[in-house]
Amino acid sequence: MARSKLTPNQEKFVDYYLELGQASPAYRKAYPSCKKDTTAEANGWRLLRNAKVKAYMEERVKIFDEERIAKLNEVFRFWTETMRTETKEVTTEDGRKIVVPYDMKDRLKASENLARSRGAFIDNINQRNETTIKHTHDFSNLSKEEIKELLGRE
Repeated sequence: MARSKLTPNQEKFVDYYLELGQASPAYRKAYPSCKKDTTAEANGWRLLRNAKVKAYMEERVKIFDEERIAKLNEVFRFWTETMRTETKEVTTEDGRKIVVPYDMKDRLKASENLARSRGAFIDNINQRNETTIKHTHDFSNLSKEEIKELLGRE
């Protein structure tokens, strides 16, 4: 990321705003000398309308999203590891780390997700086989017995 032309406090404000989601508290954390709520609110909103601050915030959001959202290959690796690994390490309530077996259902679900993502299953095949029968005979005058005889049912 190119170095922004913001002051260090403006950069802190953006980071705190992204963390807290509110301008006033973010302004107070970035500018600790600000004591009045009205000043923090007014200046926080002023910074949010500043073009340089907006641009920096968009850059930071992009970086945060790239860091937080798993890439597809990361998901594939996770499913593969879950499918192949028989045990996992967990932390107990008292802080100890212990090794426990993966539930087989979790391993099977991981393998299913991996296979589905690779097109191994075809879901919801919708086939309709419609046949139109055209006839040139008028069967409306036939009796039930004659129809059964034509159909081969006696």
